[in-house]
Amino acid sequence: AWSRSCCGRPSTAKMSIKDLYKEEKYRVAFFLLAAFALRADYAWACDIPPWNDMAGWDQARLSILHGQPYTLYWTPLYPALLAGVSLLFGEGYFILYLFNALLTTAACLFTYLGAKEIFNRTTALLALALAALYVDSVWYSSLLLAENLAVMMLALLTWRFARNGPSLSNGFLLGLTCLTKGLFLALLPGFIVWSCLRDRSGAWKKKAALF
Repeated sequence: AWSRSCCGRPSTAKMSIKDLYKEEKYRVAFFLLAAFALRADYAWACDIPPWNDMAGWDQARLSILHGQPYTLYWTPLYPALLAGVSLLFGEGYFILYLFNALLTTAACLFTYLGAKEIFNRTTALLALALAALYVDSVWYSSLLLAENLAVMMLALLTWRFARNGPSLSNGFLLGLTCLTKGLFLALLPGFIVWSCLRDRSGAWKKKAALF
């Protein structure tokens, strides 16, 4: 039998692993830890050096890190963040892959939050599990590609929109997302239409203008 606290809830200290897993927050924590562990382990095992587009992002990182001219025609947010990580922790690639693992794990969290906001807890947990175990996401975390940040930013933006967050902050997040991958600017009309459909009273026009 479970020992119960003064509030009548099972005492966490006396819960079995199976009982803990039944709590939603522990399920979420389990899948997030599993997501990060899978990505970190894969990056450590493969140790893929930058090549092709990855070499371009790496050169952009080094240009920012060493104060050289930024000559690439790619959006700067992802290499700027990589340069910050290198400045703090050194220029080795594995730490950059761990940073990617954090980004894609955060994307799993925002996927869960967005699904919970739009659907329900069961759907949200299923979405979290699928995102955590998604093979391409695990693979991408070991590559110096902006998609790692872009997917996280897009999941965050979708969650904020599902929560009907402030238009100004949503617009700011979209701007940051476009600084990750410029093609996401094409999402702007869709988000404005979303604002319209969520508020048919006419206030959507003001929100769209702020956005």
